[in-house]
Amino acid sequence: MEFKAFSASHAEVGGYLSGIWGLPGDIVEALTFHHRPHQYPNGKNSLPAIISLADMFSHQMNPVQCQGDIPNFSRERMQLLANEERIKQWRSKCEEIKERGLEH
Repeated sequence: MEFKAFSASHAEVGGYLSGIWGLPGDIVEALTFHHRPHQYPNGKNSLPAIISLADMFSHQMNPVQCQGDIPNFSRERMQLLANEERIKQWRSKCEEIKERGLEH
C-alpha cells in the first residue's frame, strides 16, 4: 500500500525525511536500510542490521502489535548481519524487555 501511494517504502521515505531534517547520517542510513540490511556496505553488526533484526524479533515475539509483513531471515542471512553469539544477545535483550513490559 505505501509503495503504491509513495512509489517507495516507509524505510525509504523515513530515510529521505530524516536526511532533510538533518538527522545524523548513521540514523538516515539505518532507517533507509532496515528492511534490506544485506545491501548496506559493511552491513555486519551495523545499525541497519541491528534494527532489522530487532524488527524481526518484535514481530516474532508480539505479532499482534506489529503491522506489515513479518520480516523473516534465514539463518544464513542473519549470519551475514551479525555473528550468532551477537544475535543471541540481541534476542535475549528483546525478550528481557518484553518480560519487563517495555515493548511497544
